Amino acid sequence: MQHIEGEVRLDVPDIDWPSEDPDVNVRDELVRRKVEETCRNWHKQISAALELLQNKTHQVKISKS
Repeated sequence: MQHIEGEVRLDVPDIDWPSEDPDVNVRDELVRRKVEETCRNWHKQISAALELLQNKTHQVKISKS
């Protein structure tokens, strides 16, 4: 979720971890899918924020010329 002030917030999903052991958790298909989906969403959000920042930086450099 992007805010007007440019802050990017990455939502952390509520995941019911089946175990304290990461090896057990990685074998759980539902947990793995949720983590993968979350990572894809975070990647999209971060990429969009970086692109926006890069475009703003580029515009500032052009307008100062």
